[in-house]
Amino acid sequence: MCQAVSIITTDRYGRSVAEVWNSGGLVKSRLVHLGLVYPYEQYKSDCPSWDIVKRGEEYAIALISQQL
Repeated sequence: MCQAVSIITTDRYGRSVAEVWNSGGLVKSRLVHLGLVYPYEQYKSDCPSWDIVKRGEEYAIALISQQL
């Protein structure tokens, strides 16, 4: 269940870009952690929690390399 939504910016089509938090933490970090999405470096300036997202990516890469 969503606990907090923080609107970060608006994209070129007028859509809101937001961070969504739930009881497990930052939702996009968990999605990166699971390998379901990839964080693009070009958007890190619009991402207040970039360090959290990158940690999720590093964890996912470590898991994949252990399976190989």
